[in-house]
Amino acid sequence: MNVNLQNLARDIDFRSSLAADSAIAAKYFETADAALHSLGAPPSRNAAAKKDAQDNKTRSRLTKERFLRRHAGEIYDTVTDRRTKTLRVCELLYAVAERFPGLVPTRALIESERNLKLQSAKEGLEIDQGLFIAHVLADAERGLHLVHAMLKPKREALERFAEFQKSGAAYLGEARIERNGKVGHVTLSNPAFLNAEGDRTGGRP
Repeated sequence: MNVNLQNLARDIDFRSSLAADSAIAAKYFETADAALHSLGAPPSRNAAAKKDAQDNKTRSRLTKERFLRRHAGEIYDTVTDRRTKTLRVCELLYAVAERFPGLVPTRALIESERNLKLQSAKEGLEIDQGLFIAHVLADAERGLHLVHAMLKPKREALERFAEFQKSGAAYLGEARIERNGKVGHVTLSNPAFLNAEGDRTGGRP
């Protein structure tokens, strides 16, 4: 299986339109994912299977890099309607996952990994998300558009704004904000993990 995947990756040449190259990429990523899953869950893999899994992921990510070098900007424009709407990083990633299968993990896959207790049990799906965001930020226009999207107030914050104006305080799950004269206080509360930052306190949905 690894030899076939290696030959398949080497033969892929992304020089066509986004639609055509996306179809080729999706087929390859589907094949690579199937090969990875055939090796079993990470904790159950022996030394040879672990090596095959790492080779698989490395080859797949190199293929994604080639694809993104050509199409990352157009992908961003596609899911943001040519930058007429703003999407935060998580919204952007899940929109890309729906439109371009296999390029980045779906919400369900990410949540499945988050539910695993041990890091060694995970495949490292966030790396694939990072690859895409890195290519967006490397593009001056799209990167700036994404930064501006991240600077805008979140929907949840706007929904609590009237409450905050009225009482001077608002609860946001693991965070509480309070106004004391001209001073604002933000308190993070995550007692299950000694108040350390987590996905929720970091703003991930």
